[in-house]
Amino acid sequence: MTHGELIRKLRQERGLTQAQLVAGISSRTTLSSLENNRTDITTSILFAYLERMNVSIQEYLFYFNDSTNTEKELATKYFYDNVIQQRDLEIKRRILD
Repeated sequence: MTHGELIRKLRQERGLTQAQLVAGISSRTTLSSLENNRTDITTSILFAYLERMNVSIQEYLFYFNDSTNTEKELATKYFYDNVIQQRDLEIKRRILD
């Protein structure tokens, strides 16, 4: 599956038109060209599309990689889940105390 095909699939699953997805991000032509595999887009536009569709980068990469996670993605998730979230909870606890 290409990036364009995946973006189209995610957009349609969420019931968004091309115009709704691109509003304030890019032109509809940009999205159409991506979905039809005629062009690439910048990561900033891709991230904005994903944010609008409420799709995390990890989730997007999981779908893009045929529903498998690489070792690097698994390590990143572990680090986030076990280090970053614990740090954030500790900060919140200190603020509330």
